[in-house]
Amino acid sequence: MKMGYRMVIGVGILTISDGVYRGKRLDISGDLISAFVSDIGALKVDHAVVPDEIEVIAAKINYLIKLDNVDLILTTGGTGIGPRDVTPEAVTSVIDYEIPGISETFRSSGRLNTKYAILSRSIVGVSSKNIDCNFTG
Repeated sequence: MKMGYRMVIGVGILTISDGVYRGKRLDISGDLISAFVSDIGALKVDHAVVPDEIEVIAAKINYLIKLDNVDLILTTGGTGIGPRDVTPEAVTSVIDYEIPGISETFRSSGRLNTKYAILSRSIVGVSSKNIDCNFTG
């Protein structure tokens, strides 16, 4: 009889929002992602909040990339078309390549809930050892 094993996925969660960072808004999206991670039996390694600043976002993602137990990085916020929405630029600076089909699927399925989904600039990419998925806030 073969012995099975269960692989536990380590997840880093990053909320990107000036309002949440300053304590003026609740981290609803980050909390929903955190609950989802728990529901699927993954290991939440880190959950942080950063402001909409390219360098700060990139530095935190780089930190998560370097952690041995993080396989997947889920970010929320900063993917719109506003002047402070800089998450895609930060993520692009730290990933090796994009997986556009997943991002396109996010936008396509999001259109079922809101017409504004097509304005999302979220990207999914691969770094040296993990995947980074951007979700809208």
